[in-house]
Amino acid sequence: MTPLVSIGIRTYNGEKFLRDCLESLRAQTRPSPILISTSTAWPGLEALANDYGARLEIHSPNAGIGRDWNAGLAKANSTWVTLAHQDDRYLPTFTERTLSVAARHPDTVLVMTGYIQETPGSSQDRRNAVWFSPDRGLTWDGPHYVDAEGEDA
Repeated sequence: MTPLVSIGIRTYNGEKFLRDCLESLRAQTRPSPILISTSTAWPGLEALANDYGARLEIHSPNAGIGRDWNAGLAKANSTWVTLAHQDDRYLPTFTERTLSVAARHPDTVLVMTGYIQETPGSSQDRRNAVWFSPDRGLTWDGPHYVDAEGEDA
């Protein structure tokens, strides 16, 4: 059975951050397969991926972030894919709530969610996390916004 969501993490020198990201993804109320994509593996990355049940895709050459994302996306086997950065941390209901909103809008092919950027001494609301449905193709009919509760905004 094809999973509904895959989570792709692009990592580059991520030893410092990746464990926290994986921990937050494993704590989701709606579990999803996790794929780590990199062209710059480091000692211990394979063991870390195994600890969290994540699939590891190591490819070459090192051609930058776009190549890492595309290599990961090519290996995702799901209706929806979300792209995570190695230093992202997710609230436990992130996947569940995002899928709930997408289900109420069946023609959706791209979802952008808000996030909070935390730095020492401050935090800022942002809109940037992206989900998309690769098998539906991308067409643009203008943005449709929903609030944090999934209600039309």
